[in-house]
Amino acid sequence: MTEIRPLRLLLKTAVIFILANLLFAAWNPPVGRISIYNTLLPGRTRFPFGEGIIDSNITVDDMDAMFASHVISAPKAPGEYRVVIIGDSSIWGTLLRADETLDAQLNRTSFACAGKKLRFYNLGYPHPSVLQDLYILNRALQYQPDMVIWPVTPNSLRPKPLNTFLMENYEPVKAFIQEKNLDYSGEDIQPQPPTFFERTLIGQRNQLSRLFLLQSLALPWASTSLDMNPASTYQKLSNDLSSSLDFGNLRPGSNLRRMLLLNYLKTGVNMSADVPVLFVNEPMYLPTGKNTDKRYNVMVPRWAYDQYRLIMSRQMPLNGWHYADLWNIAPPQDFTDYELHLSPHGEQLLATALKTPIQKIACP
Repeated sequence: MTEIRPLRLLLKTAVIFILANLLFAAWNPPVGRISIYNTLLPGRTRFPFGEGIIDSNITVDDMDAMFASHVISAPKAPGEYRVVIIGDSSIWGTLLRADETLDAQLNRTSFACAGKKLRFYNLGYPHPSVLQDLYILNRALQYQPDMVIWPVTPNSLRPKPLNTFLMENYEPVKAFIQEKNLDYSGEDIQPQPPTFFERTLIGQRNQLSRLFLLQSLALPWASTSLDMNPASTYQKLSNDLSSSLDFGNLRPGSNLRRMLLLNYLKTGVNMSADVPVLFVNEPMYLPTGKNTDKRYNVMVPRWAYDQYRLIMSRQMPLNGWHYADLWNIAPPQDFTDYELHLSPHGEQLLATALKTPIQKIACP
């Protein structure tokens, strides 16, 4: 019987652990692509985003893992006309169950489309950023979409520092910005690249634990089709507004055209090539109380939003782009905790309003 020498065993274990860390850092394997979603168990209908296992969800910033867990990674069905919807938290569906979001509402809509089965995919992610939309769209084009729906707002089209998601993907995002020649301010993108230690198993332990948790949540998702527990209570939107006319650091008389990143939309259309893009001016909360003669809501004063709508109404046909201006289709009671977050009934109203423009493109 071989004698076990604890010190020798400990030394071997330490050497193997060190070598495993060095190999992982040097190889940098795409562990996010390893997934039981869309193979052993069904894919999710929206990207993972949440606070942990209580909500049957977890926030993951790894693009490989995000798409590997999403149902869009499943093979395209015969006769399927695949429509991807990009955007922010309003598209992802904050405070909504997965079966209440815009894509779910559209998938229950009947389209008269001979020989085609329209299927809608929710690729929204909860940060308002046209750069984020563009970055996700670039990846989504690998999954053979036949159409893109791209909701926009003045807030998403404004220049802003990189959000958490884009910072977590800094290196590929920086390369994407340079490849597409996007005019993004250099001072906004200067994080240090990860060190060798940060690429080891120890350095990646937080990310790896989130990826593991995402896989462990595949079974609850498959059995319940729930990826979050909607809050039963939340802060209601105020019906009264301030008298401020500011829009960020802009005052009445400012030229919004210089601020809006409309060239990002052009880049998205060029990237999509033969895949048509339908731009949508998102519905927003329109209160009726104090100072609503000065502002539409907390986000925008009337002067700024009116100018934004005028710019968009001129720019879209000038470029030959598909456009639906649906800013006022939902009444105030169909919004929840934010000026762009619709209730389930509000999402139904939006799906109904989108049916005609979608059908004109998909089923001419």
